[in-house]
Amino acid sequence: MKIFELLKILANKRFSIISVSVLLISCLQINTWILSGAFLRNAARHGHYVLARVFVALGDVDARGRDKKTALMEAAANGNFDIIKLLLAHGADAHLTDKEGRNALFHAVRTGRRQAEIMPTLLHAEKFKAAPTIVDNTGQSALIYALKRRKLQLATCLARAGYGIDIADTRNGWYPLIYAAEYGYNNLVKILLERGADPDATGNRGETALINAAYQGHINVVRTLLEKGADATRKNEKGVTALAFARMRRHDKIVSLFIEKVETDKWRTE
Repeated sequence: MKIFELLKILANKRFSIISVSVLLISCLQINTWILSGAFLRNAARHGHYVLARVFVALGDVDARGRDKKTALMEAAANGNFDIIKLLLAHGADAHLTDKEGRNALFHAVRTGRRQAEIMPTLLHAEKFKAAPTIVDNTGQSALIYALKRRKLQLATCLARAGYGIDIADTRNGWYPLIYAAEYGYNNLVKILLERGADPDATGNRGETALINAAYQGHINVVRTLLEKGADATRKNEKGVTALAFARMRRHDKIVSLFIEKVETDKWRTE
């Protein structure tokens, strides 16, 4: 029923002009909220699927609030997977960012739940697949964010998709491979290398994945990096190599691994 038809009925029922005016203002306000996406964002935030189905058909699916968040970001942040699928089916753009420069994927990494379902869905959204990797206003990618918070499952999902592999942390220059080596995530190291990560990428102080792995004593990571051609002669800003760190910290098995590597390379060149 149109607002003017409703007003006509109310007038015939002898409602006061004040009551009619209040109702008119209320209707116009509700209509504004619908068009602005406020109701849809609220439904997405709190997981009200039925309401989301109603409001997604009435307003702009990508309408933003004052913080520039969309309904898709709200759903991703709160793990509302069914609403995410609903919004994407209605053309929601997963590439849009809020005032902090973070897209729906960022929100899923930072505070979301049900990531095992949500992450692949967002990564394969049609409007997201061809988009360049997003970094937020601090210069961090979602992959760096996941790694720094030790969210291995999320980081692995992002790495498999090739998302943010070559983007370093702006605060220390560490690449995802350096973080993975630092924490001893050998399977993730393998995935990053398979996806084209540079085994000799360096941080702001000359750190490499091999140096960090040797320092921390992660022998499997050291072995993987050496097998993939990481340069064992690289030095950090203080002139210390990975082998020197292994000796300094008494990681004898890693020292033996380096010596074996040297002997093997020497045999191959003879």
